[in-house]
Amino acid sequence: MMMMRGSILLVVVVVAFLFVGPSLAQQRDCTIDDYTATYTACRADNKRDLVYFLNQPVTCSVGGGGGGFVPPYKYNLSCNLACDEGYYLPMGETQCAQCSPGSYSRGGALLFSQFYDWPSSGLMFNTYCLAGLRDPVRASCPGWQLEGAYMMSGNVTDSQASVLELNTIIVSSIAHVHFTYRVDAERNYDFFYFEVDGVIVLPKTSFTLTYVDFRANLTAGYHTLRWIYAKDVSLSGGEDAAFIDMIEVSGTRFADDACTPCHRGTATEKYGSEKCDDCPLNTYADSENMTSCKPCPTGTYSFEGSPSCLPRLACTEKDYDFNHTRCMQGRDGSGTQSLQYHWLEPIICDPSNSNSVHLPPAEPLACGPCDSGFYRDERTYQCVACASGSYTDGKGTNNDGFTTCTSCNAGQAAIKEFNITNFDAWMPNSDTGCAGKCGSPGWRLRGDFIDSGVGHGLNVDVWFSFDVELYQPGTLSFQYFLNCSLCKLTFSTEGPNGNLNGSIANAYAILGRNVDVTLDLPMGRTTLFFNFNKQSTTFDSSEEKRRNDLVRLNYIFVDGVEDGGASSCTPCSQGSVANQGAYMCTNCTAGFQSNAESTNCVACPPGQFSSVSGLPCRLCGEGTVPTADRTSCTLNCTYTLPGTSSTFDFSPLSQPSFYTPPIVISDHTYLLSVCNQVPAKNTTCYDDEGKPLVTSSCQITPDGYGIDLGNLLAYAPLADYADSVTGLDMIYTGGLAGCARFYNKTDVPRQTVIHFLCDTTAGKGIPVPKGALENKMCVYEFEWRSLYACPECSMDDVEEVYGPCVYGKRQIHYYWADNPTQCHDGIKLPPTRVVNCTITTLTCPAGMYVKDDGGNASDEETCVACPGGTFSLGGGLRIDNWNNGGSGDDGNGNNNNNQLPPGFNHINTCTGGQVCSQWRVAPDGRSLLSGVGSSALGATYTFNLPGTVKFHYQVYISQSGSFGFFIDGVIRLYEGAQKVMTQPREFFFDVEAGVHNFKWSFFSGRLDSPNALDFEGAYLYDIEFMGLDSADAQCTPCAPGWVSSSNSSSCRQCPANTYANGRHTYCIQCSAIDANSYSMPGSEVCLPRPTCSDEDYYLVYGDCTMNGDGTLSRSASYTRKMPSICLDGPLAYRPPAPAETQCAPCPDGLYRDGAQCKICADGTYVDPSSPVSDPPCKAPEGDHYLYKELAYFTTDGDNHWSAEWQTGCHGDGCFNSSGWRIRESCIESSDHLDGRVDSWVSLYIQIDASTYTTEASVHFLYDVDQTGPQNNGLFFLIDEVPHMLISTTSGEQTFPLNVGAHSLKWIAHKEAGGGSTVSARVRSIRIRGSVRGPSFASVCPAGTSTAQKTSSDVYNCALCPPGTFSAVSGASECTRCPAGTFASSQGSTGCEPCPAGTYTEGEGAAYCITNCSFTLRGGQVVDLSRLDSSSSAGSVSDSDHNTYYISPCEMTYCNPTFNPNADKKTHVCINTLGGDVLDGGSLLASVEQYNNTE
Repeated sequence: MMMMRGSILLVVVVVAFLFVGPSLAQQRDCTIDDYTATYTACRADNKRDLVYFLNQPVTCSVGGGGGGFVPPYKYNLSCNLACDEGYYLPMGETQCAQCSPGSYSRGGALLFSQFYDWPSSGLMFNTYCLAGLRDPVRASCPGWQLEGAYMMSGNVTDSQASVLELNTIIVSSIAHVHFTYRVDAERNYDFFYFEVDGVIVLPKTSFTLTYVDFRANLTAGYHTLRWIYAKDVSLSGGEDAAFIDMIEVSGTRFADDACTPCHRGTATEKYGSEKCDDCPLNTYADSENMTSCKPCPTGTYSFEGSPSCLPRLACTEKDYDFNHTRCMQGRDGSGTQSLQYHWLEPIICDPSNSNSVHLPPAEPLACGPCDSGFYRDERTYQCVACASGSYTDGKGTNNDGFTTCTSCNAGQAAIKEFNITNFDAWMPNSDTGCAGKCGSPGWRLRGDFIDSGVGHGLNVDVWFSFDVELYQPGTLSFQYFLNCSLCKLTFSTEGPNGNLNGSIANAYAILGRNVDVTLDLPMGRTTLFFNFNKQSTTFDSSEEKRRNDLVRLNYIFVDGVEDGGASSCTPCSQGSVANQGAYMCTNCTAGFQSNAESTNCVACPPGQFSSVSGLPCRLCGEGTVPTADRTSCTLNCTYTLPGTSSTFDFSPLSQPSFYTPPIVISDHTYLLSVCNQVPAKNTTCYDDEGKPLVTSSCQITPDGYGIDLGNLLAYAPLADYADSVTGLDMIYTGGLAGCARFYNKTDVPRQTVIHFLCDTTAGKGIPVPKGALENKMCVYEFEWRSLYACPECSMDDVEEVYGPCVYGKRQIHYYWADNPTQCHDGIKLPPTRVVNCTITTLTCPAGMYVKDDGGNASDEETCVACPGGTFSLGGGLRIDNWNNGGSGDDGNGNNNNNQLPPGFNHINTCTGGQVCSQWRVAPDGRSLLSGVGSSALGATYTFNLPGTVKFHYQVYISQSGSFGFFIDGVIRLYEGAQKVMTQPREFFFDVEAGVHNFKWSFFSGRLDSPNALDFEGAYLYDIEFMGLDSADAQCTPCAPGWVSSSNSSSCRQCPANTYANGRHTYCIQCSAIDANSYSMPGSEVCLPRPTCSDEDYYLVYGDCTMNGDGTLSRSASYTRKMPSICLDGPLAYRPPAPAETQCAPCPDGLYRDGAQCKICADGTYVDPSSPVSDPPCKAPEGDHYLYKELAYFTTDGDNHWSAEWQTGCHGDGCFNSSGWRIRESCIESSDHLDGRVDSWVSLYIQIDASTYTTEASVHFLYDVDQTGPQNNGLFFLIDEVPHMLISTTSGEQTFPLNVGAHSLKWIAHKEAGGGSTVSARVRSIRIRGSVRGPSFASVCPAGTSTAQKTSSDVYNCALCPPGTFSAVSGASECTRCPAGTFASSQGSTGCEPCPAGTYTEGEGAAYCITNCSFTLRGGQVVDLSRLDSSSSAGSVSDSDHNTYYISPCEMTYCNPTFNPNADKKTHVCINTLGGDVLDGGSLLASVEQYNNTE
């Protein structure tokens, strides 16, 4: 170990010599002052060493001939020697030493109190912002800011928190964190608090009058300290900030290594000081380390804590003031007093200066008038308050000149008050003081006003307070004059519960003029605080500013005080009364009121109530009536909208306590109660005095007390929603006033609005905030989706459908007008009824109808035009909205989507063991969707005239499914396997008059199969029957989202960004309802546009261009995704413009020529392994061949659709989307809104007929994201034949392609319905074997040889002929098949053995031969040689009319027209019904068969 220490010392010495240089001999010897001592890190044994390092640059010599000084190291010193405050541990010592006078020690504590720069060692702070108290996501705000003399929480926006964080290790078992703070924020909503290791130790605070001292103990170990200023979702108050002017952390070290010198302006003469004291008035300390402050020289002065003195100027009239002596009886019997003058404290002028003014002598004066409400006592000559019930305005006098008091009349009251305009003496129970760098010890009496004193610097709080006792709620008024740009006046009160509240939010901004302020005061004893705060960022030595920075109060007025006097008689307001000589108005009890200036209370008029004593009666809310005692309104849970039959019943949502669960937003909890007020005995919602609140809507603040957000119920029609939304507003008014001041407006009572929205699927539901909770001033809005927000069902919710007139009878069917129904309970659907009718002889054209005569032939029939919002076909039926008549009721008020319109029925097609299901209404309501397995839909209608049936259909058949349409049992339409339609097709068929049965069938439906490749299904749209009658008996309403004018034969769909909610004649622009809303085509409601973000844009690159300096670059820009529904306009969000970027690399097989990517000439290819040449193209090697391959979207250089691409979109969800779009390195199916979508993109290609060596194929990569039904996903079709359906996955696919032209198609399919989405991306599409594109080289594969390959035919290798093979790539020649084996086709990679009973005639056989003689296992010989193809037994036909020609022994060509050189012989030929000729088998083998007995 000693050797190690020696080596350490040697290193130090050597390093020192390295820096000495060549002039070593001329340098002096080193002393202790040339070294810096430091401790090593503490080791595991809690020991450390003291080592020394030479100061740089080295200016002395060590050792050698000079014998310079080398200090000895000290080893194994304890790491935990602790010293108290005022002591320090000298370097290398083991005993603490006292600090000398002029210095101090904090006992190892670290102090941060000069806020100009963040500490570089010791206390290492970090500051940042969070997006919310519970949200760990960082937000963009500056965090805490250093301001010199203090730091503040910075600029924080709504729903953000500014965090100051300190991570520290405490080594001592006795440690603390100590800081001083001040906060001025929105009361009870925005807060400052302090955490230790995530635990709040300083409770959340919104306001402090002055800086507050806080200390918390810390244990040994690692700690995270966080000072947090957090804002709620809206509004601000006060300065909207927290401030800290000192942070001290002890325990991070056991002791200080040295004492800290006293700063300028401070001194200490004690040994062992823990701090230095500010120099008193008229003293100074002009350097550090001073033991005492020096007195200012004659003719100068200083304020507290000064580093220098300022010259005393000549005194002026501004430097003295006056006060009045007490009034007393003079010699002549009248009241007299004197006016006395005095220098203002502190005295900062020089009275001895010859240019100074002198104090004026005292002046005798007659006693002035008493303040209003007071009179001068004739015995004591002092001002005394008028007796209770009487008043004086100070103007009326008796014969002796003394003011008299007058009694108030009945209906009036003499309200006692203080009106202080004379400040010769302090009020009773008053106090004043100062904290910080004070110039004056507190506020000063100035005769006509009081002020905050002078000479204040840095952070100063100067307060003045006095107590008042109010016998009734009163008001405070005062006037201030502020003369300081960095100062403010704060007023607050402290009531019986100690709460601080109220603040002049922007007092520091109103400078240089008198400002009047009026505030309400509660009844009881209250302390009034006026605080002058000067918050300078730097030390202020300017005499002018320190002399003039102040605030003054010119008057203070308080009414309702016990010890005051009345200056007038106040008429009693409505709700209160007074008899003769009263000093206050008495409130009428709840349920009663009075007229102004009355002596009697009367009961509230009919329809009105009064719940609180002293308030005028007010009307009950809409839908409620007063209770018998008129103290409240009945909270009826049922309400009928005026002028309608819509009755709402909220009683299932009513309960005696608050509705749960609580709603928590930004640390505030909201409790709602429907239809009733929570009684006063509730244990949940208390006010700030601990009293239970009688309310229907309660906000609980983070401090735990409640705020009444409304207690008077009223019903109102649903506001701020589209006409198509059903519901009702429940409004609670009369909440606590007080929030509007943050809008710089008069306070108004808070209120709560619950927007009840009809949702038959929600059950009871729960309330949620509507956007930002307080979007409107003092109004708290919630949305509550619930079944009970729907009205009870009535006949207004039912529509009639007239059936055709058959044999004098007509059925009238009833169905719900909406699906899903927008009502609950109430009436049930009436049963179908039959009425008399006559078949009309009148023909009415489309757009008109004839009213049914009910079987009365005497009524004259006429054609009547259909009104707007309806249509007629002129004797037909069209079903284009399956929700409208496609639903029913199960008898319990529930919807049943499998019930169909009149005339339709579900057909059971199941036979034993089959899977069957019913057609059902698709989520979009515009179509019917087939089910799983077999599903059949039927309809029966009577055609009184020859007519037609017409409909649109769309099928998705990937394998074995099929779709058929039958009329009277005869199939009229059939779609078989492997068909996927991207848009509906139309079908129509003529029918004769009479009764007809129609059936739509789908077989092998697999909509819900877990295997996506099995997806099978069909959709039906717009079914129309014409010829049912010569005229329609009624007009059909247009579906929501569709409109028509009068006399219309059809309805037209509303375009995007408009809506119609049924039976409309025109589409309403969304902008007429909300400028920031949108809709899809055919919508019945508009939706709010979300705010744009980066997700609404994608990057688009321009073409590669050559710059002037020879470099290559391309432009880049952001393009809005379509369909675009986010907010647009000049203020809409747009991503920053990207900078120009490098050009994308050329795709594989291409080379760069300047800004262009080019293809090598035919017969050559780009060899990626060869050195770059110009151009880098070469011919293939002898054992290689070339093939062509088209590549798309392999790099982000593809930015345009080429001619062979097409794209489109079909369905309601397409909106503004025209199909797929090009993204970086891929194509994407775009974004789609709610509604069915088939977004497709197709590629047309040609496969080269001469490229027989290469197996042609298409290969691509894909990603699919989807939610909703399993058949949402990505289809891929080759020549309209489906090959796959992929959902929610990523991967790659390769499919072979035949020679010729092909259509490749990708379809992103999405079902309608909420939450149904699909997004597909395809990239790196490669077409191998195409007729065009770049060439690629590959080794000749097995089955080929290079022996016959010509140099000119670089795109093929020679295929091995039949009877030969090659088993490896790059073979030079083909090998003949051995005897007994054969290879029947060219390009073989091996030979097959001949089957039993066959043989070859040597090597190189292309097939095996036989003599048709076979020996069986038992020894029998079978000879088939006499059978040949000419035999009548050689042909046979099957049930499908296919003919089989069999030649057992001899192989033959199937058709004489075949080319013998190109086609092979076979034993079996098949001639199909369609005329095709197929090879049925060319390899003969004998198979021995035995019967069951052998």
